[in-house]
Amino acid sequence: MAKWKGRSDGLVAHIFFQQNANFVYSVFAFAVEGWIFYSAVNAVVPQIVLHLGFESDAWKIAVRQLSYQLPVLFASIPITWYATRYKDLQSPLLVTFIIFLVVSIVYAVIRPSWNGPQIAFNVLAAIGQSGPLTLLVACVQFTAPHAFLSTATGLAFSARAIGGAFGSAVLNAIINGRLSGHYAPAVSKAAVDAGLPENSVPSLLHALEAGTGSDAVEGANAAIWNAAVEESQWQYAYAYRLAWSSVIPFVVLAIVAIALLKGVKELMTDKVEATLEKVDKMDSAGKAEAAVG
Repeated sequence: MAKWKGRSDGLVAHIFFQQNANFVYSVFAFAVEGWIFYSAVNAVVPQIVLHLGFESDAWKIAVRQLSYQLPVLFASIPITWYATRYKDLQSPLLVTFIIFLVVSIVYAVIRPSWNGPQIAFNVLAAIGQSGPLTLLVACVQFTAPHAFLSTATGLAFSARAIGGAFGSAVLNAIINGRLSGHYAPAVSKAAVDAGLPENSVPSLLHALEAGTGSDAVEGANAAIWNAAVEESQWQYAYAYRLAWSSVIPFVVLAIVAIALLKGVKELMTDKVEATLEKVDKMDSAGKAEAAVG
């Protein structure tokens, strides 16, 4: 076969698909997890905290995000214990993905007044992601013979990274598309209706973008500024709602993939498999001598 037509032996080792479809389901779920983490959780949530007025600077946002970072670490402990004790990877994965489905739904209806609830959403998101982060790698590795463990692991993390790259691009496109078409007209109308002169609208939009306050906006008072800020927060909320709504179908597909996994209880033993073969030194030396001869 000509090289420009592709490969005749495939890009992924066929041995991953010979026993069952666990490899496909696990890698797909890991790609969805990457889509969720790198775009929705890691990138969009801090933007929500900032633009919906929950926190005002990077330090406070980082501290607030500890409500996600700490639970995601601690929640992995009981999840790992349960999976090891009962030799069950599927149940905790289903539970945690369903929890994250709930998180996606509540973010899809986020409101600027949900300052306190958003911290609770962070905790739920941490619990929802601790399962996939902890157990999906094990699911992938149980599909591979020991000689292919590194290959399977590398493919899984590559899928996660690709999912994150696509997720970031898609969610940013959704958010920016919604804001570019609705933000300026809506905020301008709210400010003008509150009494702002129309010739001050550009300076108002610039002040909102730069976060400089109303002092640089001619004709603006506290009531006008508050009206503009409130509408700004709502326009960002609408954009983030759309972004999170786009995540929901992928979480549902990941739940379906996890539900289709075959049990690996018989593989969860005390036997430790490595990616390298143990070769007898004398045998290896004999083969080397024969090769030289």
